[in-house]
This record gives sequence, structure tokens and C-alpha cells, in this order.
Amino acid sequence: TLDLLLEIPGIEQLDDNMNLLGTGNTLVVINGRRTNMSPKEMITYLSTLPPSLVKSIEVYYDAPPQFGVRGGVINVVLQRKRSDKLKVNGSAWTSVYQAKKYYQTAGAVLNLYQKKWMWETGLSSGFMKSNKRHVFESYHSLDGTITEVNNVTKRYSNSSAMKLASRFNYDFSKKSKLDVSYIYRTDEPCYTSLSPLYMDGEQVSASLSDFDVAKKRHIFQANYAYQKLNVGGNFLYYKEVNTQDMCDVDDKERVLEAHVLQKVKDGDFYLNDSRSIGKGQLRYGVDMRWTDSRLDDHNHWLEEREGNEKRNNVQKEQNYEVYGGWVQKMGRLNLSAQLQLSYYHSELQHNGQKMTLWNYVSLFPSATINYKVTEASNLVFSMSTNRLSPPYSISSGRKAYFNTYISIANSPLVEPYRSYDLHLNYVVKGRYTVGLYSSIAPHKYTQLLYQDPKMLKASFEYFNLTRNEDLGVLLVLPHNWTNRVMSRLSAFGLYRYQAGEFHGVSFDNGMVSGKFQLTNNAVLGKRKNLALQLNTTYSTKVMAAYAEDAAIFNSSFAMTWTPYHTGWSIILKGTDLL
Repeated sequence: TLDLLLEIPGIEQLDDNMNLLGTGNTLVVINGRRTNMSPKEMITYLSTLPPSLVKSIEVYYDAPPQFGVRGGVINVVLQRKRSDKLKVNGSAWTSVYQAKKYYQTAGAVLNLYQKKWMWETGLSSGFMKSNKRHVFESYHSLDGTITEVNNVTKRYSNSSAMKLASRFNYDFSKKSKLDVSYIYRTDEPCYTSLSPLYMDGEQVSASLSDFDVAKKRHIFQANYAYQKLNVGGNFLYYKEVNTQDMCDVDDKERVLEAHVLQKVKDGDFYLNDSRSIGKGQLRYGVDMRWTDSRLDDHNHWLEEREGNEKRNNVQKEQNYEVYGGWVQKMGRLNLSAQLQLSYYHSELQHNGQKMTLWNYVSLFPSATINYKVTEASNLVFSMSTNRLSPPYSISSGRKAYFNTYISIANSPLVEPYRSYDLHLNYVVKGRYTVGLYSSIAPHKYTQLLYQDPKMLKASFEYFNLTRNEDLGVLLVLPHNWTNRVMSRLSAFGLYRYQAGEFHGVSFDNGMVSGKFQLTNNAVLGKRKNLALQLNTTYSTKVMAAYAEDAAIFNSSFAMTWTPYHTGWSIILKGTDLL
């Protein structure tokens, strides 16, 4: 299913996120409702979801309010199989990947369905071995002296994961339906990192760290629909145990013992409905969400120079939302507009001390206008407002170390931010697209490196900007060379302006950047059962506060062979070829 999404013009995968070109933030929802999965968990879920279970994929620059999210959205609609007689079918898959990392996955899905119900259960597991190399080069100013710092960290990992997913739906009548789903997932990444540290060309230390991580999550969802009324809820329970032992390679003495325990409970209840009034439709609903996140983080330095670091954080958040919207068709014009009123409250208890992080009410207007210029072309304008919260991996407040010099420091004080997005797209034949995009997101959070002016220590920290403004243009040009060969060029240009202050350092910068992607597909064989794909992507430098992310060029290749009358598909892929 992940491959299906990436074949849609304008959709791309950026690290652990799916992105719709021209949007500041994109979420993937299932069956028209958000889930409690993180973006990385969603990508993993889609990569193991058989395409045969997908009914359709919908793309929105302005999500309908009943989805429970705002802004750019990709909606994956799953099949509701039915039959007059009891039927049983299933599918199985396996994959092997070998390069700088090796991983193998296997899974199976079983479907049972009848005239009124369907039950689907799948089990998948995977194992991965990999090695990564992180290069760090910087100059650190301390008491007027500039020190050159160099570090090359090599990480060797062995990870395993298992997922059990089950889904059941039942039709009480043509108007009354019930959907229930459950996902259980475990991840156990274990890795070792070797991190020699050089200052002014001389090695001052070499840290060897062993990490043992165990993650478990339970996700439960339920939805009852009667005509256009939907009532449902989601619940997530997440637990992570993370330990780190760091020692000095030369003398084999242990330097750091670290232990992290994190638990998250996330619940959501919603109700939405719609009524036809005259030539239009009134949509309305409520959404209530609460989150309870708890962290125990203990870094015990065995050398007196560092001391001990203990963090005990309990963060609780409640969100209450009510919305109303209007949808109407007027000749060639389709109009959709809505207004949402939201209340947000969050409290933090840090090492026994309580504080209120935020407590306010906000309005979120949005609208979409679709004008049919000709039978084959549409002009689409959308305006949306959104509020984006940092994931609990950032807001937890935990701190992890690469070595005795570099650490990653997360903070519960990183605030959510609002974004205001405008899109204007001209679409011809549902394929050719020209678009303009503007986004203003004051207080957007980002990450930078902080170098302590009092000691040779550095940490990557998240903070909120004071201004973040994007202005972009989007172009998608597909072309069928023959009935078997097709190419698609996607180009995106962006001007970004950012301003803010980070540890007393002010910045005010603007930069032009771009991204270009060329995808070529070919179908071979008399039975058209051999498919080839070659994908090339180039991204120019991108501004990040007062720093820059380097330009990226990569290409990938995929070959899919479906033996005639077997039901199997054999897929060979290569990534980062150049």
C-alpha cells in the first residue's frame, strides 16, 4: 500500500513522514478518521498492508472536519468485503533487503466474510541488521578559544518487530454499521555505537555505548455509523523501556548508566453528523481528546565531573473541539466551509513541581472552492488553519548521549504552533497540475545544535521560532510515451523565511530551494506481468533557522514480476543507487 501512495502525483516520503507537496504538514488517516499511530508507525503499517485490502486513496489539501484533523490529509479507505456465502481468503508476503542494512519481513492476512460481516486478522514480523555512520564537524568557542571538534559515530544495530492487527465490521442494516479494530505492536531495537571524539586533531576519548530498547503499543478503535451519524473513539497505550551503558574504549571503565521509562495513554471520543438543508448540507460534530504522558529518566554519571541527572515528568493534556460546516454545489462551483472552536489545556509536573503549559481557546476557519473550468479541468482553492503539537518523543523531556560531548535534549516546554495555509491548484484531466502555495506558521518548532559557552558540551535541542513563512510553486507533468511506458516530472520551488532566537542568538534569514523528481514506469512481457520503475530525486539546500540542510540526490529502481496464474508477486528494489 505504501507503494500505491507513492505512485500518486504530489505524494512523497520524507524520512518517517508522508508528505503532500505544497502542504506544511500531512497526515495519513484510515477510513476517514485519524489514528493514534505516529507518522513512523503509520509508514510501517502501510508498508505491510496488502494493496488488495485498499478500496481507494483520497487526497485533501483541506481535510473534512469529521476526519478529526486539519490541513493536508491522505485518506486510505479499506475494503468492506461481502458475499452471500461464507468465504475465506488470505495473502502472504515476505521480503529481503540487503545493502548497508539487512532486513527481512514476513506476514500473512486471513479474511472471513459473509453477507453482513467481515473479519480480518494479520500477523507480521521483521528483523533488521544495519550499520550507520554519522559525521560531526564543528568549531566550539570557549573562553575566547576556538576548538575544532570532530566525531565519527558508527552504529551497529539488531532490531526485531512484531505486529498483530485485527479488524471486524458488521452491517446491522443498510443504514447501521459497526467497525472495530485492534493493533498490537512490539519493537526491540538493540544497537551498539562507537564514537571517537577528536579536539584540535587529537583524540580525547572513544565512547562505546550499548542500547537496549523495548517498545509496546496497543491501539484500539471503534466506530458506529447510523445513516450519516458517526460515533466512535480511539485509545492508545504505549510503553518504552530504554537503557544505555557507556564506557571508555581505552580503559574499559563504565562512564554512564542511563535508564528511561515512558508510558503514554491517549484517548479520543468523537461524534459527527450531517443534515441536508435546501440545496446544501450542514455538517457538525464534537471531538474530545485527552493525553497522559509519564517519563522517568535517570542518567547516572560514574565520574564526579558530571553528576546525576534525574527527570520525572507527568504531562496531561485535554482538548475539546466543536465544529460546524456547510457544503453546497452551485452549477460549476462546489463550496465547502467550516469553523471549529477548540479549547486546549495542558499541565506539567516536573520533579514534583506543577506548572500550566497552555490554557486557551482558538478558532480554526477553513474553506475549499472547486470550480469546473471545462469538462477536463478544475481550479481548486483551499484555505486552512491548523494546530500542530510536538510528538511525545519530543515533549517527553528525555536526554540521550552520543558520547561525552554530544547529546540530544528533548523538552516538554516546546509549544504547539498554528499554521495558516493557502493553496491554488489548476488540474487538467486529473493528472497535470500547476499550483501555488503559501504557509505562515509562527512559533513552528525546529531543532538546532547548542554549544555550551562554559564547557565543551553540545546538544541538539528543539525550540519554537518566532516566524516561519513559506511561498511555493508546484508542477506535475505526466506523459505517456506509449501504452506501456510513462514518465512523470514533479517540481516544487520554495522560498522560506525564518526568524527567531536560540540561546540568545538572533537570526533573520530567507532562502530559495527546490525539489525535482522524475519517475519512469514501464510494463513488459506479453502478459504485461513485468513492471519496471526508475525514480530520481534531487533536492537543493534547505534553510533551517541559521543553518542549512545539505542538497540530496538519490535514485531508486524497482522491478515487479507477477507469475501468470500464481497469485504471487516478486519485487526487487534498489535504493540510494547513486
